Amino acid sequence: MKNRNKLFIIVLIVLGVLIIFPFWSNGTIPKRIAKIYGTKYMKSNYPKMKLEYDGIVWSKYHGDYLITFKDNNNQKYTCVIGPKYLPIHIGQGEMIISETYREKFSER
Repeated sequence: MKNRNKLFIIVLIVLGVLIIFPFWSNGTIPKRIAKIYGTKYMKSNYPKMKLEYDGIVWSKYHGDYLITFKDNNNQKYTCVIGPKYLPIHIGQGEMIISETYREKFSER
């Protein structure tokens, strides 16, 4: 009986990997991760800008995804987010958002 349960668990794990791997390797799952992470990051770090997710594309030039947000005035801001398979690091482009945020919303 125990061997049967172990076999069942192994089969479930193998099937899970076979089902998830294609979606992970073709970028479907990483794009969703980048969207969720990027949106939460912008809302928590730049709340007054009210940035909304606009889109994401893979950039061969950067070797990462480019994620775009827009504000209430339809001004678009694009950042690099990576790495490729677990995009949870916002990089190049975020400094422009930070500077804009300080200019528009810093108390003087």
